[in-house]
Amino acid sequence: MDIEVQASVTRMSRDIRAAAQTLTDQEARYLVDAYYQMQEDRIRGANRVDAMADAGEPNLVIGWLAGQSSTLETQIKGALDRYTNAQPIGKWMRSIKGIGPVISAGYIANIDIAKANTAGKLWKYCGVAPGADRRVRGQKMAYNPSLKRLAYLTGESFKRLSSDDPEAYYRHWYDRRKLYEIASNEAGKYAEQAAAILSSKKIGKTTDAYKAYSAGKLPPAHIDRRACRWTTKLFLSHLQETWWTMKTGEPPPRPFALSVMGHADYIAPP
Repeated sequence: MDIEVQASVTRMSRDIRAAAQTLTDQEARYLVDAYYQMQEDRIRGANRVDAMADAGEPNLVIGWLAGQSSTLETQIKGALDRYTNAQPIGKWMRSIKGIGPVISAGYIANIDIAKANTAGKLWKYCGVAPGADRRVRGQKMAYNPSLKRLAYLTGESFKRLSSDDPEAYYRHWYDRRKLYEIASNEAGKYAEQAAAILSSKKIGKTTDAYKAYSAGKLPPAHIDRRACRWTTKLFLSHLQETWWTMKTGEPPPRPFALSVMGHADYIAPP
């Protein structure tokens, strides 16, 4: 049985490599979503295997299934690698440390850059513009849920890079922004926001978060998320400018100025 399964996986691998040459955006969207679902299932499976091993219970079948999920993830990543490298904007994204084939494929497959002639429009569609990620009952979502997830993963990916790596361009911007956020927090600039959160959410009074909000400060995790979100918006502004220019041969109608994001100077895409 194992030999038959292995033969099927090998055939599947060949088929995926061949199909990747003509992968459509719709197929890429499906593969990106499937990749992250498989990843979540594999992690859960691995945790289950560990728990069963600690309890002395048989776990060979679940371990085998987790291994197959890992194989499929690798195959999907390989297909998306070909899909992204076949497109100029994909090659640009892949040149950015922290952006791999799955994240770049997700952006390519979900975005029609012709409908996003400004960074603000792209931010909104990705759910990172102010208020854009709030759902209103009875109204169509202003953002794409898949892109919102990718935007979150983008910031986390940059954060995981080493600050000592000279090629980790966006990690360095994350570091700078986090210092700015910490200083602003200590200066009490987020006191109103802290009070609003404290009055609108149930937060355990014994938690560190409650202590921070009560003192008119945002807790460390909130500050970190602000820095990640800002860095993601910077990347998306660069993506919009680069992609729009590639597609039209002209820069966006209005060059992106970081004064919108708390900086006075324009930062060109890497």
